[in-house]
Amino acid sequence: MKKVNLFCFPYAGSSAMIYSKWKKYIHEQINLVPVELAGRGGRIEDEPYTSIRNAANDAYQQIQSQLNQGPFAFFGHSMGSLVAYELAHKVLEKKGLQPEHIFFSGRRAPQYPNQGMPKHLLPEIVFKKELSLMGGTPPEVLENKELSDLFLPLIRNDYKIVETYEYKKKVTELKCDISVFHGKTDEISYSELMGWEEHSTGRCELIEFEGGHFFINEQMKELLRVVNSKIDLILK
Repeated sequence: MKKVNLFCFPYAGSSAMIYSKWKKYIHEQINLVPVELAGRGGRIEDEPYTSIRNAANDAYQQIQSQLNQGPFAFFGHSMGSLVAYELAHKVLEKKGLQPEHIFFSGRRAPQYPNQGMPKHLLPEIVFKKELSLMGGTPPEVLENKELSDLFLPLIRNDYKIVETYEYKKKVTELKCDISVFHGKTDEISYSELMGWEEHSTGRCELIEFEGGHFFINEQMKELLRVVNSKIDLILK
């Protein structure tokens, strides 16, 4: 049976484990490949990244041997969307290949700079409060000193590489279809979301879900129904 490799990239402060629950709902034609980034999970001892491009280069080293196995797609949420974007161009540059479909979730298009005070510069108490308001970070991580000391530096560094990301227009051009996922109460404008359509000659579709920035956790089953349907089209 022909399968599509779906490479998934986590949001700031999270690990590849966030995608473990997906296996129960993903169609059998999809081979789910959560990509573990440095500084978390089984790679907790690895040095943190200095930039999003640094993260994308590392991700490329991890998946390059699987890229010739057949069709593949990328999914990234928030920080993971930027990693997926840079990685797609890295793969095109190095191998002349590109994903059949990219799912950019919970993130404005890369040409739009981050707005407001950079969160990675906030004092610890304020930073914790911001993380609590956004959701996505387990309360025990914010409330337990030992866990905070362990995980907060990683989360802060992830925010740093996102907030200091500098967009550079690519020479190469993607041709794949794009799905943009958005939580209805997340503070990203329509124009910022639809800005993703500038990055491929393929079709770009905006799909909204109930919830805020972390709708990816709250609306998992509905989200995966869309992912399954989009990837099913690749196999037809």
